[in-house]
Amino acid sequence: MDPFVVPAPTFTSPASAGTTYVKLTQPPQPPRVPESALLKSIRQALSATTPIPYELPRRTLSASSDGEEELFWIDRTVVWSIGGVQRRKWVFETEAKDQVLWACWASFDSDKFSRQFGSALNQASAASGSLRHLYTPTADEDFIATFGLFSGVRPPPSKGAGFHRFSGSKAQPPLTRCICIFLTSFVMMYTKDGGLEYAANLPFHVKRVWELSTGGVVIERVVAADETEGDLLPTLFSLSGPYDEVKIAGFAHSIEGGVTLSWSRSHPGQPSVPPGNPSVTIRKEPPIDEDDPRPLRSFSKTERVLFSSSESNSVCNRILVSHDPTFQTVRIWRYVFDKSDEAISAPSPELKGTPVQKNVTSTSLTDLQLEAAKIPRPSAPPPMFRPLGGRRSHEIPSTPTQDTIAASLALAKQTVQGITRPRTSDDGKPRGRPISHSRTQSQSRNELSVTLDRMALSGSGEELRDYGLGNRVVDDGRMRPEVWLSCIHEFGVAEDSPNAVVVHMFDVRLDMGKLAVLSPSQQIVSTFSILYHKNQVSCRPLQTIQAISIAPILSLRPPVYDLLIIRPNNKLAIVTYDFQELGVRLTNPASDPELDEDDSDVMHPILDSPLPGDRIPVYLKDAVKSAVTVVFKDKTETRTTLEFGPRGFVNQVFMALSYVLPADITFDIRTRYLRRWTRLGKAGSIEEEFACCSEAIMESLVQGGVGDSEGAPVPAWSQRTASLNIIPDAWSRLASTVSHPKISIDSALRHLEFPTKPDVGVPRPSSITSSSRVALPYRITRPPSWASPAVQVLHLLGESFKISIGKYRELRLLAPLLVRMGRLVGMDWSNYWAALAPEDPDSWMPSESYAFMRDPKLPHKPQDVFHYLATRLHNTYPTKSGHFVAISQVHQVYGLRPSLEYGSVRVNPINRFVLDTYMALTDFKKYQTAIERAKAAVTVMYNHGVSPDEITKLPFGISLPLKEALKLCQEYPPMDWEPSQYILIDRYDLAKMATLDWDNVAAGFGEAYRYKREAAYKDDRETIGSIVNDAKLAAEGTASDPAESSMYNREFTDVRFGIDRRLREVDRMLQSSGLTTVKILERPDLNNFFDKRTSEHDLAKEQHQFAIVIAERTLSLSVGRAMYTYGSLENVDSDSFSIPKIDLTVRMVPQGVTIVVDQSKMISQDARMWGEFHNGVAAALRVSRGAPGVDSTWIAFNRPNDLTPEHAGFILGLGLNGHLRGLYTWHTFSYLTPKHEMTTVAMLLGLAASYVGTGELIVTRMLTVHTPALLPPGSAEMNLGLWTQMSGLMGIGVLYLGKKDRRMAEACLNEIGGRDFGTRLDVTNENREAYAVTAALAFGLIMCGQGASANSPADLDMIGKLRVLAQGQPNATESKQFQPVFGLNLTSPAATIALGLMFMKTERIDIAGLFETAYTPLELSRVQPNVLLIRTLSRLLIMWKHIEPTVRWVTTQVPKKMADNDELQGYDDAIKDSYDLAYYNIVAGVCFAIALKYAGSADQAAETTLIHYYDAFSKTASQPGMFRSDPPQRSSGKHVFRVAVTFDAQIKRSAVRDSLNLLSLCVGMVMAGTGELNALRRLRYAHGQLMPYIKYGSHMTSHMSLGLLFLGGGRYTIGTSNAAIACLVAAFYPRWPNNAGDTKGLLPVFRHLWTLAVEPRCLIARDADSGETVYIPVKIKVEEGNGYRTYQYTSPSLIPDFTKLMSITVDSPRYWPFFIDFAKSSHARFVRQIMRTQTIWVKRRSGYLGYGEDPRGNRSIFAFIGFRVGDTATMDFPSGSAEERMSVMSELDQFITSFSVDTRTIMFADWLCHAEPVNDLEAKIVSYCQQSLLECLLHDKPSSLQTLMNVFQIRYGTSSDDMVGSAIPALTLKNLKFLNTYYAHLHNRYFGGRVEKERALRPPLVRFTLLQSAVNAMDDYVKDLRQIDAQFHDLMHAYLRGEGCRRILDGHNATDKASLATKLAFYIVNEHVPGVEVLSALDKVVSERKASKKIGRAGEHLDDELRRKCIQMVVRSVLLSANATPMWEMTSRAFDDVVEARGF
Repeated sequence: MDPFVVPAPTFTSPASAGTTYVKLTQPPQPPRVPESALLKSIRQALSATTPIPYELPRRTLSASSDGEEELFWIDRTVVWSIGGVQRRKWVFETEAKDQVLWACWASFDSDKFSRQFGSALNQASAASGSLRHLYTPTADEDFIATFGLFSGVRPPPSKGAGFHRFSGSKAQPPLTRCICIFLTSFVMMYTKDGGLEYAANLPFHVKRVWELSTGGVVIERVVAADETEGDLLPTLFSLSGPYDEVKIAGFAHSIEGGVTLSWSRSHPGQPSVPPGNPSVTIRKEPPIDEDDPRPLRSFSKTERVLFSSSESNSVCNRILVSHDPTFQTVRIWRYVFDKSDEAISAPSPELKGTPVQKNVTSTSLTDLQLEAAKIPRPSAPPPMFRPLGGRRSHEIPSTPTQDTIAASLALAKQTVQGITRPRTSDDGKPRGRPISHSRTQSQSRNELSVTLDRMALSGSGEELRDYGLGNRVVDDGRMRPEVWLSCIHEFGVAEDSPNAVVVHMFDVRLDMGKLAVLSPSQQIVSTFSILYHKNQVSCRPLQTIQAISIAPILSLRPPVYDLLIIRPNNKLAIVTYDFQELGVRLTNPASDPELDEDDSDVMHPILDSPLPGDRIPVYLKDAVKSAVTVVFKDKTETRTTLEFGPRGFVNQVFMALSYVLPADITFDIRTRYLRRWTRLGKAGSIEEEFACCSEAIMESLVQGGVGDSEGAPVPAWSQRTASLNIIPDAWSRLASTVSHPKISIDSALRHLEFPTKPDVGVPRPSSITSSSRVALPYRITRPPSWASPAVQVLHLLGESFKISIGKYRELRLLAPLLVRMGRLVGMDWSNYWAALAPEDPDSWMPSESYAFMRDPKLPHKPQDVFHYLATRLHNTYPTKSGHFVAISQVHQVYGLRPSLEYGSVRVNPINRFVLDTYMALTDFKKYQTAIERAKAAVTVMYNHGVSPDEITKLPFGISLPLKEALKLCQEYPPMDWEPSQYILIDRYDLAKMATLDWDNVAAGFGEAYRYKREAAYKDDRETIGSIVNDAKLAAEGTASDPAESSMYNREFTDVRFGIDRRLREVDRMLQSSGLTTVKILERPDLNNFFDKRTSEHDLAKEQHQFAIVIAERTLSLSVGRAMYTYGSLENVDSDSFSIPKIDLTVRMVPQGVTIVVDQSKMISQDARMWGEFHNGVAAALRVSRGAPGVDSTWIAFNRPNDLTPEHAGFILGLGLNGHLRGLYTWHTFSYLTPKHEMTTVAMLLGLAASYVGTGELIVTRMLTVHTPALLPPGSAEMNLGLWTQMSGLMGIGVLYLGKKDRRMAEACLNEIGGRDFGTRLDVTNENREAYAVTAALAFGLIMCGQGASANSPADLDMIGKLRVLAQGQPNATESKQFQPVFGLNLTSPAATIALGLMFMKTERIDIAGLFETAYTPLELSRVQPNVLLIRTLSRLLIMWKHIEPTVRWVTTQVPKKMADNDELQGYDDAIKDSYDLAYYNIVAGVCFAIALKYAGSADQAAETTLIHYYDAFSKTASQPGMFRSDPPQRSSGKHVFRVAVTFDAQIKRSAVRDSLNLLSLCVGMVMAGTGELNALRRLRYAHGQLMPYIKYGSHMTSHMSLGLLFLGGGRYTIGTSNAAIACLVAAFYPRWPNNAGDTKGLLPVFRHLWTLAVEPRCLIARDADSGETVYIPVKIKVEEGNGYRTYQYTSPSLIPDFTKLMSITVDSPRYWPFFIDFAKSSHARFVRQIMRTQTIWVKRRSGYLGYGEDPRGNRSIFAFIGFRVGDTATMDFPSGSAEERMSVMSELDQFITSFSVDTRTIMFADWLCHAEPVNDLEAKIVSYCQQSLLECLLHDKPSSLQTLMNVFQIRYGTSSDDMVGSAIPALTLKNLKFLNTYYAHLHNRYFGGRVEKERALRPPLVRFTLLQSAVNAMDDYVKDLRQIDAQFHDLMHAYLRGEGCRRILDGHNATDKASLATKLAFYIVNEHVPGVEVLSALDKVVSERKASKKIGRAGEHLDDELRRKCIQMVVRSVLLSANATPMWEMTSRAFDDVVEARGF
């Protein structure tokens, strides 16, 4: 046969978008004049300062899913186009001194784009770096004790962290595709979607850039002309991300590890392991104790990179090739991208060159790999290779030798070379002098050296850490390379041109690849094998090829690339596997005359005619996948595509053959296939393409003759095309497609004229090539040797198609080929597949046609996958069927060396998945219980990456046992699985609980749920009733502004608080941006303001006074609203963030008077400023901690031109929620530079709160500058306001919270009593108290709870100072005592609270004794009453365990004289008043301590106690006069007063009011987040109190308590950790302001420190399918003392402290249950997820509604008694009565839509359950569908619905085609019988029918009785065939006698022939008839028995009838012994037929 040359169509070259742009925008350039020698020398001299000129324009091509992508650049313009269509253009017009040097694609790690900080190198404006380096504190015991359990699990400020995929291994981070444009001085990076762009500076000129497959780029710089002498500066650099700096590439001696092999994981029976990232070891130097001749190589002066691989193969994807034209050397490098300092270790003399290696994969090559690599055994190099071992020109010297100018680069060069051995003397000082070189250095070299020096020696770590670069600098100050290179091979090539050598990679497979290096001058292609051997990537030379040009091409076997070459004779050829060559002939382009001449940009196919002789191809370029540009000798170009690879199913056939056939045979088959395929016009349909493939296989099989008489010769091409019924007209061909009937009924196309469908139907696959069919002789005598392995491999491929519904079309095509090929190996193999192709001419051949010896290596009978799985289920596989042979194992049986042309690919992965799953499911030895086997099976599915959709693609017989295992695991799920495993078992609730990022679980939100929710949102429209109701509310003045105080997440709050109106009421009370409406009663006796006046002026005056009171209350609303709306905004827009303005307008009804309060006249400026400040804080605190997009850019974008108090509060709010971590340093200074005091206060405290407890150095410096107390003595006094100083002190306390930093603590301690403001005019003495309290609170925060370890002398000295400040100096004569500047009245409360916080929870009786309560009149006269409150609080903070939440215990904490009136008899009123004042403060202090201990617990006893005292104090404070007339009962709080207002009474009333303010906060703290109604009623009443004596402090505390009560809309509460308590004490310090601007007692900004005590402890239950918040009962076990207690909650609800939780159980009949044990390590991720998100995901059962929709369960599936749900009788015997149908249909619609949101279920109900039947069969169908649907919903098994319908179709079909529909009859029968036997004998016993100790059987997915009825229907059909159909009876007997069936079938027409053949196949499969060879052997058995006279008893005379029965018994025993599995026993009917046909 002549060598076949495949024709390749050519196209007109597509127009480049960049070229078109240049033609349109630039004038034509004159022809270039060759440069003279002088000009060249001048250019070379100036090349040091100017980049080397490039041949412009330039372009690069790459492949994408949309087409060929082109990057075109010229001068300052870059054009990106796809398929010749311009997508984007960049013109850098402003860069006058820059031009585009290179442009390329690059992929960067996606995590690098989320980094909000960068270095000064790659961010020009980043002069001061960034504050954002994420801090993750160590969750040790001390840290948790201070900050609580939530400290380590709080969500970060943004969602920068990625999510690891569901698999067990850690996935590689995703890569982001970018376009990189390198200009002269900088690089621009643009993401492909155009959303982001980045810029980075370049310290050198770029020559070429190469993309790295692992992410990033390698940059090659221009080498200046003056660098040819002396040591070379680095030339190779890497860039790994947009925020990273350009780093030097490192060179190592060797690189080990870092490769994960795929071939070693491809053994059958082992699941595929996902690729990981094994550790890599980089040896920088040769081992010291080894004699390694290889020197350490690096780049030479003239060496340039030629090639960088981009393969997906882990061995070949990190290869670089370089060329040195000076030394004519080519080097092959391996590189690794490694950023971990641990993995990069230089060996020291102590280690002796053996670094530590961990998890390094070391796998030797197999024989198959070596054979495929074609590695020559003798290691003789090819003639063209020149050994370079003796040359030392590139060896690195042992010591650095640089000249003076480049001395700063020495350390960088050492880093590059990997050598770190400086020459030092014994004393550590440098010795010797560097060798001096020429001093003549150009300015550019100096600049480059300085730049590289700056990169390598960029300062100390401390200095750079201040600029946000601490993570980039190592300890020794050197830059560490990220890309390391190691030379793996070196050879010589005779090329002195820098761009002459061409390098490409091809044939990458089997963890290896081939590298082709072309030397154009020698016209030789040197090939090398890149493989992994002995833990290293090595390179071995292969053979050479003669060629003048090469290009990689994706042609014959996608996705493996081949090599396209142009031979020296200018012929094209494709070099493929095993160096086989396939010639290529280009066809001549010819235009179609019907095409428009202007349409030249479109690629047109041309006719098959040869090229003219003068068009000689000489060069190949721009290869993209299968397309390549061919350049001819006449400089013309053309584009061609070489897509010769088979597709889809045909490609799978070639893959299967590659596993068993040698390379020469597979190449011969491929050549014959291409010959037929190209002659057929490169057919596109799968039938035509496979026909070419099958005939090519058969032609190769019979080419040497296989029988006595050869088949008919292959007809001519015209005859073959005529037999194929090929319609030449394309328009008519459309009528033969399956799309024709679909398009013809389209309403939009109905008026078009369609082609007429031909009368002759599309031929079946078996006869599509009838006349071109390769004929087999009637008698096969000598089959080829490779026929048996080929048949077995394709047989296994066909068996894999049997268990995939989607492959049934391919199976129908493959079966006829296997019938024909089976004739070459044995009759049983041919007849086995004849059951699937009964109409094939070679089916049912007689026994006499097989006259050859069977191959002994071929199994006696074909393996049946159904039989194999049945034996596995019966646990009989070890002795009967053996293991199922895999395709990759067949070559071992026959001793063949397969070609493996595709590598180790999975031909049909679903086959391996099913077999492995069944092996685990039936492993009775390893797993004892059904649950364990089911879990093992699901684990195997997970390891294979199976999705739930893929299981549905399995046949119902194969899938149902697997679904039973999934169902069992669904009911009993393990808690240590991955999320994907939970998705497999339809437990999306557990999948989301085990997932860190819910958005990645896309399968959890089904399309049906999304549509349902969208429909629900669309239906949420305003109605007339709602509009009328809103109008009424507006008229009454109770409507709230939805834009300000209302919750954004209404979905949660609506479930949290139900349908009551408490949230609406809170919205109304706390809104401050709308008009305030108040009702004024005109009755004088009920209104003290509006009694009858004679003047309207007086009335207006009183109204204005009343409006001012309301305005004062309005200013206090923001403080409470900040708590109420805390964290309610989960996402922020990119637009500006709006802050609602405060509206002080008041409308009084019914008078209808509207008063606008003039803020400038009626309200002080400070009050107005602080009101706006609190409003800004409230707006910012709405943004939750985890809200994405809140970064430095967003904050700066929202910055107003003029700083305002409102924006200052906004900054503080962001800082309190941690969002200022991402603030750039220069943005921070832009806020501090204007010295706007409120902004400065907010920024300092906000930064400290963002870095709370970390002691961050940068923030510390910033706070120190603004705090004079922290400056060193003698520092220049800065003009800082007192507010700034106080915020600096408090910021220090917050920043060092709980760190026990002694220096900071002492500084704060000295400020409590030692700060004298002197004569400063801006600071008055009235602010000294606030300053002292601030210093004390800061000290308490730093030493929070650390008093237990305060035993050092310094600690004791601090305690002594605090004692002096709290109690005074006991002995004034003592020397050197601490003398406070302030008086005791100012320092005592401050020092007392500082000591209390320091010794919190320490139970130190000695310290608590310092705060004993004064109870004598003398002692009370020396102590201020408010000091008693602080002392009581501090004492109880120390004695924490003694606090009890009862009224009785509170009474014991008050001295008896104060608690009992009888003790005060005889005292005057002044003493009684002092006792009263002391009583109020002490009780308030005790209640404050109770509130702190039980904060956020909702403890009923604590609430009762606090409400008791709140009511008592409310009654006391509500009286206008407070003179005592009768002795009050203080224990009960009852007082009787007479109205008389005196000064003393006002003092007492003020004390009661202050205590009441604290009590209201105490109630809010205990009931934080609960929204409790009793507290709400009282606070609502307090909100409406508008008396003149009720000051701003009372309004503020009542609104703060109201905000605490609904903290975060009920989602948050308050914690009780040490840090939380300290922050609560600071925020609620009992010193209340008189107005909004009062800063005497405490700076108002500190009132927001409560945010640091917030804990998200609201347990939320969400539906896993819809994502909606739902009600669900939850059982929580809580640790109490030495035992535990179980509480019942209804989620969503606040739960106890997580430190006390033991378990959470969801045990509801409406939802799938699960149990989380907080003590088990396997449940740790669920526990952590609950702590992170406070969410449990639940999955509702299909038969129930949620508790919100159906609280009482009246609408469950069991409540529908109007019809029988899941009636088995109706399904087994559907009557189809109208009464039965109507009873179901009446309520089915509402029922289905309520219980299921699956669109498939709803459509099933609409189309099959509501139809009106027209006959009895349709009535049965409707009735059956109704009951089937209800049963699936009842037992939550919707996946069984399809199987139930298949069973019905089998039962009521009238023929075999009706029974199976579009499926294959034989396979449908096998599935049904397989399933019937499984449920009859195996399910209940072995596979989960009864689990563990359960008595009741679990309901199966399909009932056995239903399957049995279908089996009976099949048997009845076969029975009728045997008894009624005479033609079938004759055909059956002919088959059973082994006579062949063709004679009988050929006597009928085509229709009858097909029907009879199908019935025969149906009969054989249904009756389990054995093969013809087995039946033929029965004659021999019977004859032997007759001859041996073993029939009957000895001496017994047998008549003919008795002898016949004995023979039948013998035959039965023989057949049963061969098929012992009950599932595959031959039926008694078939046995009788065999006996009758054989005449036994």
